[in-house]
Amino acid sequence: AIRAGFRVISALGVGITPWMTSVTDHKIHAKDGHTTRLRVYTPKEMQTIPGANDGDADAAVGVLFIHGGGGWLGSIETHDSVARRLANRTRFLTASVDYRLVPEHTYLNALDDVEAGYHWLIENLPSL
Repeated sequence: AIRAGFRVISALGVGITPWMTSVTDHKIHAKDGHTTRLRVYTPKEMQTIPGANDGDADAAVGVLFIHGGGGWLGSIETHDSVARRLANRTRFLTASVDYRLVPEHTYLNALDDVEAGYHWLIENLPSL
């Protein structure tokens, strides 16, 4: 009931949802085999680092966003507008992990999910 209320309150405070070039969900796998979602936000204008890839090509910059909620509230849906604003204001590709929450899971499961998101972002950033 508390989580449902949090979702409603989060939706009320959204305001105008920032436009993105794209928003895509991906399935990622934690080291224990659990599958969760990673949402990737591509902002309207992307910032790159000149010459960061082998000295010639520009490199994309990525931010791993870990939603709030104290480990027992929140999701990528409740913090969607926050992640969108972060992507647009920084002009960096932003990825948000839908990590497991307590008490259904241990806090270590959440860390495993976030770690899987980090590795996915590092591995896939050059092709995004």
